[in-house]
Amino acid sequence: MAINFPNSPTDGQTVVLANKTLVWSSATGTWNVQSSASSGGGSLSISDTAPSSPSDGDMWFNSTSLNLYAYYDDGNSQQWIELSSNDAQMGATVSDTAPSSPANGDFWFDSSTLTWYTYYDDGDSQQWLDLAGQATTVQVTASDTAPTSPSTGQLWFDTANLNLFVYYSDGSSNQWVQMNSEATAVPTDVSDLTDTTGLLGGGVNAYANLAAFPSTGNTEGDFAFAQDTKALYVWDGTEWDRIYSGSNETPSWTTEPNSTYNLNFDGTASTVTTSANDPEGFPITYSYDTNPSNQSQATIVNNNDGSFTFTPSTNITDAGTFTTRFKASDGVHVSTKTSTFTLAFKPETIEYLMVAGGGGGGWSRGGGGGAGGVLGSSSYSITGTSISVSVGAGGQGGIGANNQANGSNTTLDGVTAIGGGKGASSNSTNGGNGGSGGGAVSNGTAGTGTAGQGNAGGLGDGSLRGGGGGGAGGVGQSHSQGAGGGPGVSSSITGVAVTYAGGGGGGVQDGSGSPGAGGSGGGGAGGGSPGSNGTNGLGGGGGGGGRGNGEYNGGNGGSGVVIIAYPETSGGAPVFDEALTYTEITTRAGYRVYQITAGTGNISWG
Repeated sequence: MAINFPNSPTDGQTVVLANKTLVWSSATGTWNVQSSASSGGGSLSISDTAPSSPSDGDMWFNSTSLNLYAYYDDGNSQQWIELSSNDAQMGATVSDTAPSSPANGDFWFDSSTLTWYTYYDDGDSQQWLDLAGQATTVQVTASDTAPTSPSTGQLWFDTANLNLFVYYSDGSSNQWVQMNSEATAVPTDVSDLTDTTGLLGGGVNAYANLAAFPSTGNTEGDFAFAQDTKALYVWDGTEWDRIYSGSNETPSWTTEPNSTYNLNFDGTASTVTTSANDPEGFPITYSYDTNPSNQSQATIVNNNDGSFTFTPSTNITDAGTFTTRFKASDGVHVSTKTSTFTLAFKPETIEYLMVAGGGGGGWSRGGGGGAGGVLGSSSYSITGTSISVSVGAGGQGGIGANNQANGSNTTLDGVTAIGGGKGASSNSTNGGNGGSGGGAVSNGTAGTGTAGQGNAGGLGDGSLRGGGGGGAGGVGQSHSQGAGGGPGVSSSITGVAVTYAGGGGGGVQDGSGSPGAGGSGGGGAGGGSPGSNGTNGLGGGGGGGGRGNGEYNGGNGGSGVVIIAYPETSGGAPVFDEALTYTEITTRAGYRVYQITAGTGNISWG
């Protein structure tokens, strides 16, 4: 049935609606319910079904169709009368004057009289209809304490005493005003909310905790209250969304990630496990970001349970460092933890052995060449991403008068092993100084070795025999001892024991005895004919040349070598410059071993 209001009411004019007398106020431009001592006013309910056992004058807002109704008893029948249609764009305004240009169904809270109105168009006239001070919910914050920094018109549902308030300013003060009057049935216990309709449209059901909330049978707009956390939720058609949880706290980490991680250079994935909880019991959502955002060191998978899988690149050009920020969110606040990840193909330390080139043997009854100097380390720190290498060549043996030469130095990352000293010749009787010294001839002086790298050469006699070149493991023999080259030193850096840097043997006058033998570790033998060459890759000294029917040349010194080794688990395979000649050695289990026998260049790990 239609409800008709006068088109041009006068101040004080009355209309009877649902057994209630409404009085027109020219001052406010509204129809107001006439107060009476015996009347407490009708209630306003918001739900998707009509309230049971309504009283005459009660209001009902249908939360499904968005229509507003009043319960009317005309004496012969009772019915709900529609006051607004769902095609109206309804809003709520808080002010001391009626809103301008209202739409049918709009709400207005008069902050001067603390009265709620709805705007109604009966087809002939439009007016603000007094809702008798009843509370209606447009937007609500649920907590047991008043929200901080509220805005005018904001609504607050007090979960401690189950009252609904609106925040308003009268110009000189700000306050929360209780909206539900004593005429509105307010539950006295949270459990009373179960299976009822009331202040928060769609019905409010109370449950022990979030886990007890129903996942089916819900209607979009339904509300549910969690008793353990005193938090209010709304069903969005798919899931329960929290509206507010009082003084919300930030999630706390129960398992934190480490501050640093080293990724596996062989591409093996690793997992970082974190966990966090929310003090109010809300579910945690995990996420992450990286800096830089386009890092190439690893592919990251969020397993959505607090764990993250990092699969590193095996491309040496992707070596580097990035940070990952792990996030735990309760839907309102986010807690973060940051970790640094490093992908390094370079080992932190290496073992090395380096041998310089051996010295050349002397010409014509010449002294043996000294062995190349030897250096080594079992734990050498690499500060950069590459090391420089230069392998020393062996010195030339004497060809004619006095043109034999010392061996060349070998260097590794700025560390230098000294080349072996040259052997003396019949017309230049002093041995050369070096890693190990060259042998002397006649009454000449033997060459000296370098401390920590080698030893001195031996002495010659008269004009019949040259002294042996010094070796890394001992001095060269003098003529009286047989003029043999000094012994080398043994190393098992490759997994197999090998002797390096023996001195060259001294040459001899034909018919004056046996030439000196080369020292162990690649030293060349002296000769009554041409001396023998030192062994390449071992740094042995060249043997001295002999003299018989002719004057014979000395042997060339052997070239040096650099060997590096480190555990397979501590670093990836390096990259060698093309100028370097190298071999990977596989005789040492669990280690990467590389032998560089010639060239100058860099070894890099990215």
